[in-house]
Amino acid sequence: MEKGAPAIDGDLGPVLVTVEHEVAPDQATDFLKAVRQYRRIRRRDGARKWGIFRDTENVNRYVETFAIRG
Repeated sequence: MEKGAPAIDGDLGPVLVTVEHEVAPDQATDFLKAVRQYRRIRRRDGARKWGIFRDTENVNRYVETFAIRG
């Protein structure tokens, strides 16, 4: 566990996980095709409500989100 990070009780409910990706505009189509394959992998590993979102203020930034049981 990271120093200073609080302990998480497994009974608290789902935990939202976010992963930030920096993607050059000319690679966005290929990136989206590849990252969508992670939905199946994340769900296989127990994730729920997977999504990929583009940041409207930084068009090179994509945020992958999914919830896992805590």
